[in-house]
Formats: sequence, structure tokens, C-alpha cells
Amino acid sequence: MNNDFSKDEVLILRNMNAIADNFPWEGRKAIAMAAEYFSVEGIDADIMRMKECEEIIRNNTRFLSPFRGHLKMVLICQMYDKENPEEFFFSIQEEGAEHYLEKLLEEDDIFAEFLRGAMHADIFA
Repeated sequence: MNNDFSKDEVLILRNMNAIADNFPWEGRKAIAMAAEYFSVEGIDADIMRMKECEEIIRNNTRFLSPFRGHLKMVLICQMYDKENPEEFFFSIQEEGAEHYLEKLLEEDDIFAEFLRGAMHADIFA
């Protein structure tokens, strides 16, 4: 049996472990989605930057906000790359969660795939 992992496999495993260790309340699928996102970008997830983005969401939403559910890790990933993540979040918040979700689902990317799966799981749970 060959135990050699490719560089890409090592990166996704490293990202998955780092995100899982630092976001223990997130679901496995959200963690896998985020790990894949950063790995496709070819980078190690900067956990401090992710935590800063999470803090922006937490400080600017109510406890039962839809931005704290399935959308949270997607938002963190999208905010991560922005020069001003707080401004980006406020623009999304102004549009509303439903509009943001609709826009995401129109795309054919990792975020849309994750959200479609999360919605399917909720319907049949």
C-alpha cells in the first residue's frame, strides 16, 4: 500500500484539521467545504483571519440569524479574500439572507454545491 500523499491531498487534510480544530461547532460538511475551498485556492487557511470574519458575523447579527446557520462558513470563506470583510458582510446583510442564498445557488461552485446539500439534508431530516 502506498502511503505517499500528493501535495494537494496534504493541503486539504491540513486545512480540514485546522478548521475542524478551531471551529468545533461547525458541521463536517461545512468544514470539508471550507477546507476544499482553501485547498483549491492553493493556500493554508489562516485561522486567525477566519476567526476575524466569524467575529464580524457574530457582532452584527442576532442569535437566530440565517447568517449564523449554513451560510456562516460560506460567508467566512467569501469574506476571507476581501480587503474589507466587514464592508462586504454589510453589503450582503443589506441585500438580505434570502437574496444572498438565491445568488449563491445560481452559481456552479463549491458554495452552491454545499448549500444544495445542506438544504436537501434539512428537508429530509
